[in-house]
Amino acid sequence: MLLRRKSLYVITDFESEFLRVQRVEIASWRHTPLLELDWDCSDLTLSDDARFLAFTANEDGVSRLHVFDLNTR
Repeated sequence: MLLRRKSLYVITDFESEFLRVQRVEIASWRHTPLLELDWDCSDLTLSDDARFLAFTANEDGVSRLHVFDLNTR
């Protein structure tokens, strides 16, 4: 679980068959998927300046890195 401004970023299977990264708004507890993948996600991390969020997705046994610029989302 990572905190950035007024949101948490978590890996969860909430309303999904797969573990995925979701943004949770603290005020309302509304969950929003960061990306819809049919793979389990893991290894969630936030850059020191809280701008970039990175995680891996297990795609058929291969870990694929995903990086997002949170200032553009």
